[in-house]
Amino acid sequence: VAGDVCSRENGRKLVLAGGGFVVLGFGKHAAATRENTAFQLGASTRAAIALIRGAQACALLSGRDYVLPADVSEVFPRTVEHRLLLSPKGEGSGKSAQRILQDILARIGAPKLH
Repeated sequence: VAGDVCSRENGRKLVLAGGGFVVLGFGKHAAATRENTAFQLGASTRAAIALIRGAQACALLSGRDYVLPADVSEVFPRTVEHRLLLSPKGEGSGKSAQRILQDILARIGAPKLH
């Protein structure tokens, strides 16, 4: 099995492709919301954990027992959107939290496998 075991779901091993390097992207995505001035309150560590779980679920639903960077990109906006609070600047931009998250994802991209 390539990668590091992250958890067990219903007796199946769930691994991260690329030896676990995808994990680095989860924190990077959450931190990007905290650093963005459009948000008064960004994604917490707990949100990053939810992102990991969401990416794992996406992989399982795709019939894989490993997480790919695309899984992170797929679930990122929907997983953290409700956890964020727009700042006055963010509200004034006319963009929704979902759109700002898509902009963040476009800027930082999916986690890279090394």
